[in-house]
Amino acid sequence: MVHYFHMWRESDKGHCQKNKEKTQAKKRAHYLKNKKKILAQQKLYYLKNIEKISAYSRIQSKKYHWENREAILVKKRIYNAKTFSQRHAYARKNRDSIKKRMDKHNHDIKFEVFSHYSKGKPKCACCEESIFEFLTTEHIDGKGSEHRRREGIKTGKGTYSWLKKNGYPSGFKILCFNCNCGQNVTKGVCPHLLKEIK
Repeated sequence: MVHYFHMWRESDKGHCQKNKEKTQAKKRAHYLKNKKKILAQQKLYYLKNIEKISAYSRIQSKKYHWENREAILVKKRIYNAKTFSQRHAYARKNRDSIKKRMDKHNHDIKFEVFSHYSKGKPKCACCEESIFEFLTTEHIDGKGSEHRRREGIKTGKGTYSWLKKNGYPSGFKILCFNCNCGQNVTKGVCPHLLKEIK
């Protein structure tokens, strides 16, 4: 029985190889005829299993990069060496447009972070200052420098990107620069609050 099954598999394989183009044409025609239905089924399956698919993709990606890390690094170095002059020339030629694009990108991230922690329109949690340029983030526990050293954050932009990437963790609030700096002078209490207490 195994012998006949093996013979059938071999003949089927040969048939498929001989009629490869014909088979592909049939599959293509079937796809084009039922394109909307197939895409809808694929989308539905993806939405139902998005967490499982994402987890599997992350695992496979990490596994591939770990197993091929040396080859990937070599390819990156070769690519960077080949394209350095082109990238440098493009950056010099389009310096203004690149700067505008990056400024907009950074502003959008900053606005998202401020809006999240302000629970709506960005404003100071103490004095309710709402002029965007006057606002900044504050570590509630007062250990901002320690947090930045631990995470390797060197700029305010880096802080906003880190907050967004990590799902807006608790322990942060939005203050204006006056309230933020005032707390440093008055040992963690905003001068506005000290005035109210007096």
